[in-house]
Amino acid sequence: MLISVNDASKRLKITPRMVQIKAKQFNVPKVGNVYQLTEEVVSNWEVSNPETKITPNRTLRSASPPKRNNTFSLSSFIIALLILMVSAVIVVFYINLDSQIVEAKSTIKENTIEHKVEVKQLTKKLNDAHDVIQQQELEIQTLKFKDSLRTFKKW
Repeated sequence: MLISVNDASKRLKITPRMVQIKAKQFNVPKVGNVYQLTEEVVSNWEVSNPETKITPNRTLRSASPPKRNNTFSLSSFIIALLILMVSAVIVVFYINLDSQIVEAKSTIKENTIEHKVEVKQLTKKLNDAHDVIQQQELEIQTLKFKDSLRTFKKW
């Protein structure tokens, strides 16, 4: 005859969950999520351990952290190596850009100086040409005046 888990718990004076755990430990068959507890199984439990509490069939974990695989250390090593490589490339790139900036600044200074000299020369040429043009305009006006006086005398 089958006994329910609740009846067995009252008879053994333990909780129904403890009866289920004990049934699992003793490999009691289970049909339709109900343990098939018989009279003799429960009486054996009464005789063998009348007042002992049952600990679940679980392995207790220690307080220490679980062991890690070597893949974690390998992947962290690879990540660290990649970070080092990327940072080295960035440093080289920065140094290269810095040297290019210094070269560009010196080239700009040289070009500025050359440009200023060339502007001064062209300004001087322009002023000289302007002076020549003014002198020629004055000469033209004087010649026109002289010509007009000649034509006036002929009359």
